[in-house]
Amino acid sequence: MKTVNLNDLSPEQRKTLAQEALKDQQKLNSEIDSYKELIDSTVTEYFPLLIKASDMLGTLKREVYDTFSAAMDMKQELFRTKSSQNSHTFTNADSTKRIILGYHVIDTYDDTAEEGIQGVKDYLNSLADSPKSSQLINVVLQLLAKDKQGNLKASKVLSLSKLADESGNNEFINSVAVIRSAHRLGRTKQYVIAQQKNKEGKWENIPLGMTEV
Repeated sequence: MKTVNLNDLSPEQRKTLAQEALKDQQKLNSEIDSYKELIDSTVTEYFPLLIKASDMLGTLKREVYDTFSAAMDMKQELFRTKSSQNSHTFTNADSTKRIILGYHVIDTYDDTAEEGIQGVKDYLNSLADSPKSSQLINVVLQLLAKDKQGNLKASKVLSLSKLADESGNNEFINSVAVIRSAHRLGRTKQYVIAQQKNKEGKWENIPLGMTEV
């Protein structure tokens, strides 16, 4: 692209150049306004439809749970399943379609876990300053790190328990035992999964969420 030196242009040429630049800017502003109008009209048009679709899915989800609640009770009575069971699978007679109902489960801990965590930290503070101790401290602190919801991971606590047993230190072992005893399984949102077998005989999910489309 050739560079234009304004000092080499006549006043008339500068004026023409400025007018062209103004037209280009006005065209760009007009296109930006058209884009904004398009986005506004599209969001306004489709938002109520998405709300309606969400309401319909929510209603259907409740209907499915209500319909299968009797089957869940019967299943518990016939097969002596636990009432705390977090998922139930129901399959049609020829095993080509199935519906899975359940709850997402997360690891939670009651307040006594903090006492165990503090005990572990006290043990770490008592260790001598050495490369081996520093490595252990880093590993233990990583295992004690909480997730975004502020909970410990049960798998990490299990690894922590193994480290405590290997250390042979009663303070460490007892503190981790306190953490483990504080563990609770917490239920979050209910889910409904619909699956059918494909031509290869493998189960495939029926998309029931916007992110699955």
